[in-house]
Amino acid sequence: KIFEKIVLNRLLSHLEQNSLLTNQQHGFLKGKSTTTALVQLTIPLTAVINKSLLQGAFPAQLKISKVYPKYKNGPTTDTKSYRPISLIPTFSKIFEKIVLNRLLSHLEQNSLLTNQQHGFLKGKSTTTALVQLTIPLTAVINKSLLQGAFPAQLKISKVYPKYKNGPTTDTKSYRPISLIPTFSKIFEKIVL
Repeated sequence: KIFEKIVLNRLLSHLEQNSLLTNQQHGFLKGKSTTTALVQLTIPLTAVINKSLLQGAFPAQLKISKVYPKYKNGPTTDTKSYRPISLIPTFSKIFEKIVLNRLLSHLEQNSLLTNQQHGFLKGKSTTTALVQLTIPLTAVINKSLLQGAFPAQLKISKVYPKYKNGPTTDTKSYRPISLIPTFSKIFEKIVL
């Protein structure tokens, strides 16, 4: 059911819903000619998508994208001042959206997603994940503050070997160090 054939009308409505017919820049082409081309190419595009879904393979030509350097900050002559931006062809975006929508609806219909899933879902983000993490953590800290004790859950201390000097095979070259989580340090400053 996830990878059943897509119907032409469904593809056209999908293009309209995702503003791919009204967007001024499609893949590597610009302008209204691409919109016209997309409408005229829906029949062959539907055939390509259906064949790909049935075979379980993504066309190699649609895997190609153009990568451009996007300036961040710093000296313009330094390569570290840039980050790569990939321009993906419109047909690849269409295909990706169709597969994503089908996969998500399958996962939701069969209750295969947990409440902890925040990526690729509408209404969820890294912010909602952080809020979900913060609520129980705040409860532990508040309870501990009321009791006047340091939370046991935050007293995690592990010993890791750290290379000091000398040959790597000599155990005397290593010295143990204690890594206390950041929350413990913050909590100690608040309480003390």
